[in-house]
Amino acid sequence: MFGESEPAFGSAAIVVQSMVYVFGCNLDGFAKPCRLARVPLADITHRRAWEFYGTSQKWQKDIESCQVVLNGNDMMSVSYNSYLERYLAVYSQPMSIGVMLRTAKKIEGPWSQPYKAFDAKEPVNAIGWIYDAMEHPEYAEKNDKLIYITYSRQTGPLAFEQRIVRITLKRP
Repeated sequence: MFGESEPAFGSAAIVVQSMVYVFGCNLDGFAKPCRLARVPLADITHRRAWEFYGTSQKWQKDIESCQVVLNGNDMMSVSYNSYLERYLAVYSQPMSIGVMLRTAKKIEGPWSQPYKAFDAKEPVNAIGWIYDAMEHPEYAEKNDKLIYITYSRQTGPLAFEQRIVRITLKRP
């Protein structure tokens, strides 16, 4: 749906009422700046229906004016957390074992500074980092105060495991 020179939307998605919001996080040096697009759920396969959060802090049809709303990772999760009364982004810090959280009152942001929720269990590999940390809001407990996060780590040559961690959130 998007061209090779355009942001790669699909890093995280969330449905809010009848709209689908999709984050696209592309590699930029060691960072993964994320842009935001939206489309009515009923029109998700129609490219002309998509809008992009632009540099004027308004939704626009022009993908070229799409602005970065947060730094995250190319695989992450975004959900609305009832306990925090905010949107919650969860991702693995690029080239690290840190699992990061960010919050925002609105899906467009402004997003908080990153907060390290925990360090993941060290992988058994030469590069030394984990990947694809994501929250699973479908398993949250106590009105979203207890959340579950999974991540992947290498355990040997061509061997990987998916780990799950339960954390208790605290309000800011």
